Amino acid sequence: MNLRIFDVNQVNIQSVQYFFIQFDDDVIVNDLIQYIKNTLIPQAPIIHLDEDNIHKDLNTYLEANLFGDRSLLVINQKNDKNILSFSELLNTNTSENIFIIKVPKGKLTMKLPLNNYSTCIDATLKIYELSKYICYLNQRDQLKLSNDEVQSLEIISSNNYLFLHNYLKIKSITPDYKNQINDQSIYNSFDLITAIFSGSKSDFIKKINRFFESGNDPIQFNSLLFWFYKSVFRHKLNPNIDLKSLRLFGDMSVYCKKLSQKINEQLIQKILQKIHTIDKISKGQDMQTNPVTEIKKIMILTHKLVHHE
Repeated sequence: MNLRIFDVNQVNIQSVQYFFIQFDDDVIVNDLIQYIKNTLIPQAPIIHLDEDNIHKDLNTYLEANLFGDRSLLVINQKNDKNILSFSELLNTNTSENIFIIKVPKGKLTMKLPLNNYSTCIDATLKIYELSKYICYLNQRDQLKLSNDEVQSLEIISSNNYLFLHNYLKIKSITPDYKNQINDQSIYNSFDLITAIFSGSKSDFIKKINRFFESGNDPIQFNSLLFWFYKSVFRHKLNPNIDLKSLRLFGDMSVYCKKLSQKINEQLIQKILQKIHTIDKISKGQDMQTNPVTEIKKIMILTHKLVHHE
């Protein structure tokens, strides 16, 4: 049985013991693993096994837990040459444990010998599938997100799955949790985009400083920038594109058109690359650079372009 992540539910995984999951994002695959555990063996521990010593580690664990409770065993598979040996090993298993083999995107190159008790799940997402993924989680976990929340989450979490899942966890714990995707400071995220196109440079810089002094998350705001500049880039390439297909409405569509007229393709590409770098910085991959400082540079540069300063 082969499934996309959107197809995974309590019914079609109920009789599965062996899961081969292909993924490209740790947050998404870890959420899926947790869902599988909660669905099949909610009280069980999650045991991580070393791929390089899988035969020894698995046999040692199974022997030590011969009459123990069921566990969920996770194997991080990095070498596709091992995939068949994993399958052969699991086929000789007589325990009732659940096995999950995590396979990085592009590594699952050979056909797996699947049976009625195993499945392969494609947990990779294409960029245009984010809305579908949010709707899937909304239905799967019965979160009762409004259409406005789904749309806002799609925009804000365009390249930040950690923020998306953290927000949904809060929503699941507190059903009455209101839409706090946009920050509660004097200036929210969308106000700051609006400020690019109005006001003097000094006033604009004051708003930026006040925004981040209020404790707003640079990762979250950086995701909004990615969505907006990506839309500007697509409009620049095709001025006749339907802006509604980019999730742009009202003033945001006006701002997109205005900026695409002021900026060239090469500069937009450089800004998108800078946003990607800021995302890594914000997640701790470069402790020498301040993500807020880099975001301010992009914002001030854009303000100059719009106002010909």
